[in-house]
Amino acid sequence: MKTSKSLILLLLLASADVATAVDAAGSDVLPGLAPTMSTTKDLPGEKVEIAETVDLIASVQAARLYDAAFSASRSARGAGLEKKAQGLAGLLPQLSVSGSHTYSRQTEGDLVGKNKTTSYQFNLVQPIFDVAKLADYRRGEVGAMQAETEFAQAEQKLLLDVSSAYFDILLAGDKLRATKAARQAFATQLDQAKVALSIGEGTRTEVDEAQANLDQAQAREIATESDLELARFSYRKLTGVEPQRIAPIDWACLNISPSDSLANQLSRAATSNLNIRAAELQRQQAGADVTTARGAHLPVINAVASYSETNGPNSSIAIYLQQSGKTRNSNVGLNISFPLFAGGGDMSRLREALGRDDQATQLVENARRQTSLDVRSAFLNTTNGVALIRAMERAVASAQSKVESTRLGREVGVRTTIDLLNAEKGFYESQSELASARYTYLKARLQLAAGTNDLNEPQLAEINCQQKKEQ
Repeated sequence: MKTSKSLILLLLLASADVATAVDAAGSDVLPGLAPTMSTTKDLPGEKVEIAETVDLIASVQAARLYDAAFSASRSARGAGLEKKAQGLAGLLPQLSVSGSHTYSRQTEGDLVGKNKTTSYQFNLVQPIFDVAKLADYRRGEVGAMQAETEFAQAEQKLLLDVSSAYFDILLAGDKLRATKAARQAFATQLDQAKVALSIGEGTRTEVDEAQANLDQAQAREIATESDLELARFSYRKLTGVEPQRIAPIDWACLNISPSDSLANQLSRAATSNLNIRAAELQRQQAGADVTTARGAHLPVINAVASYSETNGPNSSIAIYLQQSGKTRNSNVGLNISFPLFAGGGDMSRLREALGRDDQATQLVENARRQTSLDVRSAFLNTTNGVALIRAMERAVASAQSKVESTRLGREVGVRTTIDLLNAEKGFYESQSELASARYTYLKARLQLAAGTNDLNEPQLAEINCQQKKEQ
């Protein structure tokens, strides 16, 4: 294709602008938050001012202090630990004291007089055989363990939620940066195509193609900005920290490698997974309920002792003569209660407890199967995620080379503007897909650690390696 000198000069200048936009978006590590991003309005009572950038570990630490749901779980844990003491109390001696002071006066009859009487009594009861109280003690032990397990689950959920919100902000930032660069490049291409059409060197198809790519880029930019705003709100809700200051991930520092074998992961999950542990504790609670229901048919034996003392007249004549005396009583013995018939309610409660116990057993099996499925899914996402990241990194490099080659081919007349637009579109899409693959891998990595109960701050520190080096 022959072109005039002025048109060649115009195309070369426009191509230089496009190359600048592509190079700006083509770096391997995209900042998590671009300076041109829109900012969110402050939520009343939720803004936390910080002097430095906040990394992933600092975000989790802030959430431990700020997140209301986690604070509620901490309080629930403290309350649940009291179940053990409450269950033990039923097996220990029960001591009570009672007393009275009375004043009486008789004004009619043969024996007229008045009387003051003071008495007190100590009662001691020690359970000897009471199946229901033994079951209560076991239920209290299990309740305390449940409180610990539920708090551990809340802690894992906090780590996953904060990490997910953190990664969502960085992902939206990477995508928004690529989308902005694409929009700028397509806008330049559209202006260039319009100029070429006006001087008779271009085609209407090239203008329409450039306009379509620009419109799509603008639509993607709007959607990405919305995703970023939502991710920021989610992050602020959890941590109370302004999300504009979070630090990006150092992908060069991060060790992206396949995880341990699936068999080892499944073995650890079967013995350590918190969901399985919670289901097993619930089954133990159901077992204690069965013990209580069976105990309703058994005798209850208590050792009892009492001591009482009464100061006052012990007869009507003594009242008349205004004589006072002291009476002391001591009793020690066994109290045996044996149930005979309770209208069938005990049998009904036993059948109900057996049904609940079977339900809890099935829920344990369901928890094991679900955990196995979740671990397999997370394992595949991490294993395949490593391969996908490597493939997308090569795809981005290839797409960038294709853009440069297509631009050169257009300048010498062997490629069209449409070819260049398609190459640039593929390049920006590859960048977005690479960012998605990276953060999907990180989420799957943490979900796999949660499935085996290995999710903790040291795990996050491996992802947070850039900030560790800076410190």
